[in-house]
Amino acid sequence: LTQLALDSAVAAVPWFEQYFDIAFKLPKLDLVAIPDYASGATEHWGVITFRETSLLLDPDTASASNRQRVVTVITHEMAHMWTGNLVTMRWWNDLWLNEGFASFLETRCADAIQPHWDMLSQSYVLDNVRALGKDALPSAHPLQQPAENGNDIRELFDTTTYSKGAAVLNMFADALGEDVFRTRLSAYLAQYQFQTATTEQLLLSLADSDPNVYRQLGTWAYQPGFPLLLVERSTGGKMRVTQKPYALVGAAEAEAGQSDRCWWVPLRVATAAGEVEVELDCDRMWAELPLPAGEWAKVNFGQATFARVQYSDELALALAQHLSATQDMPAIDRAGVLNDALTLLEDSMMPFGPSFSLLSALEGEIDYVVWRASLSSVSSISALLAAQPCYGEYRRFVQKLVAPAEEYLGWAAPDEAAPDVSEHAHTEALLRSLITSTAVSFGVQRAVDTALEKFGTMVSGSSPVPGDVRSAVLLAAAMYGDEQEFRALVSYLLSPAVQQDQAEQARVIAVLGRTPLHYLQLETLRMCANEQYVRGQDRDTCIGSVARNHLGRDLAWNHVREHWEEVNHRGFALINLISAVTRNFADELHANDVQSFFASHPPEGGERAAEEAVIRIRRNSQWLRMNGEEACAFVGSS
Repeated sequence: LTQLALDSAVAAVPWFEQYFDIAFKLPKLDLVAIPDYASGATEHWGVITFRETSLLLDPDTASASNRQRVVTVITHEMAHMWTGNLVTMRWWNDLWLNEGFASFLETRCADAIQPHWDMLSQSYVLDNVRALGKDALPSAHPLQQPAENGNDIRELFDTTTYSKGAAVLNMFADALGEDVFRTRLSAYLAQYQFQTATTEQLLLSLADSDPNVYRQLGTWAYQPGFPLLLVERSTGGKMRVTQKPYALVGAAEAEAGQSDRCWWVPLRVATAAGEVEVELDCDRMWAELPLPAGEWAKVNFGQATFARVQYSDELALALAQHLSATQDMPAIDRAGVLNDALTLLEDSMMPFGPSFSLLSALEGEIDYVVWRASLSSVSSISALLAAQPCYGEYRRFVQKLVAPAEEYLGWAAPDEAAPDVSEHAHTEALLRSLITSTAVSFGVQRAVDTALEKFGTMVSGSSPVPGDVRSAVLLAAAMYGDEQEFRALVSYLLSPAVQQDQAEQARVIAVLGRTPLHYLQLETLRMCANEQYVRGQDRDTCIGSVARNHLGRDLAWNHVREHWEEVNHRGFALINLISAVTRNFADELHANDVQSFFASHPPEGGERAAEEAVIRIRRNSQWLRMNGEEACAFVGSS
């Protein structure tokens, strides 16, 4: 159960020693799994404690996602032995120096240990996409954020600190050059080892004390948000790229407060003629580049810059035509084009038709990062349309989108130990898991039938089911079964084999609430609060499974309200729980209800999460008002 974790830790130590040019300072390092552990892991110097799913792996049931989770948690916590323990932030306001660095380095180290996992491209969806979503909200905070009490500190353990921190450091490394960045980082660690340090000291080290570079780096550390890059045709066979603060439509107060923000923006731009580099900053808010009429351009080539890109209609069409005609553009850039367009749609900054028409580029697409960057928005919009008359047509649209990929990938995993296995076996396994689960969720009949057949053999033990499709199999039983399948799921959860496999427990718990039967949704919520069924560490996942079911959203929210005195003491887990039970509401009635509840029941360490919940609900409501009719018309004609 521990072989992958042990091998990864043994490989990580010399990698970090070489990367930092600083030896590991202790004579030993213990890795300890704890049966019920709220955190994923904790980096005590010399002994790292883990949730079991982050350290132990059953090779018979583990998925590629489980394997990747073990490796990246190991490399994240190992990074802390240098960035966090050898050099510690001076105060919690600089928490990103610990967690942003560990998130940035976990990917690089994992990529070295597992070179065929495509971890550097995956970091775009693991860090950039997640952080851009949170950083677009009016409640966004800078990387360096004041922390005056325990609640302030708890709130800083969030997507901005971890994922934006990682994405910004990746941008710095790309702009400065990997060798220069690593040399200066090593000097910073050597100078402050066995001491504390601040954001200012890190940025001065990375800038090599150059005040202009320090100012440029500081535009990312000391203010929230990020730039929207507007790309449009200029005169004389040129294109213009202009930066402005990204602000949600209708967030007037936030837009007014952001109007004077600007960033240092190092950019790569690709055209048919080749690749060029350009920089924007507060003294140069726009730049012009050659672009002959009718030609395409891809801004933020390589996706290293922490920004969104919005093209004029003419340039968007040229780029879309290029994407449809060829797949010679790197996968991370195909993912970036699709994710930017779909997110601009989610934020009511781009019409539905042109955004969703881009999904035709997924025909024949077999790259995991591209699919994941696209399906995140497809699922979010599904949650908004779930109560609309056209929801059935939307489901059929998504069925047509994913059915060919589900048929191509199949449900049988290749033997990764076989000598002729593809070097892309890991990312193909991740894609198989994503596509089969999506196909089941949206009701692709062939996928549902296959999954239900496999469920019968899985719970009976008559035939093994590959780890990468087990989530899809369990989801089908919950969504399309009746009470008999639900009881079989619960019995399977309580079976001795599953009770010894926390990863499999987590898969079952994540789907229980997806049953369409109201009384079984209520029963699921009762099990969520009963540790005979669900460990405390998994309670939020359990409640979230009901909240993800559009038929159970109100049940999950009411459950949290009724058990508020208990759940309000869940520390870091409270932030995720607040988001899980509110993010799919899409009307003013729920926005007012949520706002009123949290005003009279302040969440301990979740004040910002409560504020963001209300912002998201109102954004969802606004989206339906602005885009609902167009969305229904588009899927109806497709």
